[in-house]
Amino acid sequence: MVGRKEGTNLRDQWKDYFAGGARYTPIHLPKSIEENYTVLFSNRPFESQQEPYYRIDLGLSYEINMPKVSHTIMFDVQKVTNRQNLHDKYSDSETQMIDSDTQTCLFPFINYRIDFKKYFICGSWLVCWTV
Repeated sequence: MVGRKEGTNLRDQWKDYFAGGARYTPIHLPKSIEENYTVLFSNRPFESQQEPYYRIDLGLSYEINMPKVSHTIMFDVQKVTNRQNLHDKYSDSETQMIDSDTQTCLFPFINYRIDFKKYFICGSWLVCWTV
């Protein structure tokens, strides 16, 4: 956290996620083609394993604190590595193959937040919270 003026903050953040590959039941392709929808092997539950899930998010925010309100402008980039993590596997009746869907790729966004502060005195304590 860095701030040149009193009441302002410049923050950076880094988040990384890692999860071992999720287990799933393999698709019975001949049966799926015959039935025209995805059919799983009922006798082989959770036999297969996906590749591990991994992603990195980076962010930068600038906060201005005032007595009754604070403003925050945030710029975040999710999935900085642009890794295509597996979302789902299914049988495709047109190609008669097993296909897969991946999650979204690099995702930047800007966010603005305003917090209004309320104060009240309870006995000898000053309590503050944001709405």
